[in-house]
Amino acid sequence: MFSRPLIPSWSVALAILVLYMVPGSELSSMSIWDLVGTDKLAHVAIFSVFTAMLVTGLRKLNGSARANARAKSVAFSVAVGYGAILEILQGSILWGRTLDFFDFLANVLGALLGLMLFRLIYGPELSRG
Repeated sequence: MFSRPLIPSWSVALAILVLYMVPGSELSSMSIWDLVGTDKLAHVAIFSVFTAMLVTGLRKLNGSARANARAKSVAFSVAVGYGAILEILQGSILWGRTLDFFDFLANVLGALLGLMLFRLIYGPELSRG
């Protein structure tokens, strides 16, 4: 699962993990309006890139038609699951951070946009399945 085609997407996953680990005290200087705008947009953006890269890596990993057909659903499921796990961890073990359902929704929206981004970059022919 850590083969060469998946290295870029796992690198983004690691970057997401690091960003999620930033202590809440580091974020306290932001106002609520900053969090509503930039925080949610950041979640959407990073999960969009992560999902698009994961679909690309999964399709390169195994060129069979069956694997390619499942790449989008697997990538979406992994991204949404990863986002959920990180939100739960924030709410349970990270001091100064809380679980935010709207962050999770932004992660899901980002994953959906990542599938659209994949289609935009690679066209309808490669994005089928």
